[in-house]
Amino acid sequence: MIVGLAELPRLAALITRLARFPRGGGPDPRVAERRGLSGPQGIFLDEYAPRGTPAACAVLVHGMTPNGKDEPRLVHFARAAALAGIRCTIPHLPGLAACRWEPSDLDALAAAVDDAAARGPGRPGLVGFSYGAGHALLAAARPAAAPAVRFVLAFGACRSVHELHDGYRAAWRAEPRNEAEWDDAIYARLVLAHRHREALGLPREARASIEELLRRFCHAATLGEKMAAHERHLRGLDLLGAEERAADPTADEALSPSGKLGGLRCTVSLVHDRHDHVVPSSHSDRLFAELRALPGGDRHRLVLTTLLQGRAGAALPPLGELLHVFGALGPLLRAE
Repeated sequence: MIVGLAELPRLAALITRLARFPRGGGPDPRVAERRGLSGPQGIFLDEYAPRGTPAACAVLVHGMTPNGKDEPRLVHFARAAALAGIRCTIPHLPGLAACRWEPSDLDALAAAVDDAAARGPGRPGLVGFSYGAGHALLAAARPAAAPAVRFVLAFGACRSVHELHDGYRAAWRAEPRNEAEWDDAIYARLVLAHRHREALGLPREARASIEELLRRFCHAATLGEKMAAHERHLRGLDLLGAEERAADPTADEALSPSGKLGGLRCTVSLVHDRHDHVVPSSHSDRLFAELRALPGGDRHRLVLTTLLQGRAGAALPPLGELLHVFGALGPLLRAE
């Protein structure tokens, strides 16, 4: 989908806001926030909307984090989008918030989509992040939800839970080679340690420390803190063994988008960090190949970028790459 000239200023302003993550900032008075709403089927929702009449609506899907719908980077995205005229709903998905693969999260997400579609304006888009991106794809492909979804924007989607953990087993045979790889590896290991804290017999102090670091990991923790926590709490733990022993193959398969996207009726934009070691970009590569093979597959897009890294010293990507990112974000701005 091509971005119209009239949309470029709004889109550029949105991307500029997204790039400026506030340190210690609170609510923006220009955004109407309603937190902890009781949504359909007993789910909890937060809403971020422009003070005026919204131009479009979207449902944002958080990743695997104890913060759930309160993840600071997701809240920042919702506020930035609201300033661009988009009413954003963020449902709390209990499985992802517990760092677990729970198919019931898809029911909660589908209910949030129905709620957003009923209130408008227009049909909602689905924007998913990391592990939540796969949930967004699966929810949009459900027969009951597919007609209500305007687009899916999936950042760092996982294609297959089983393949993801197989990849960890291969990658973790050697130490990470640089700071970026350490950062991603520690995050993935913290998630597994948090998920299997009881089976691993972690003491109370370690459990609390791991959860606290996960809550701050992506926006407020230094690499030094992460490395120290790794050496103190994670070194030597059989994390993948614990995952294999506790794995529910039925749940893992249900939450793996591969082979389940034939019901999609909307355009999908897959956006992935080229150097993501939590969910490697090969997952989006292979999902894109599957999407392109479906009827109407030429409408979908894949954007591999370095713009998502958010690390000090990261170079600005080439102009062509920036334009592809603009094109992926463009559907957020319009209602249909």
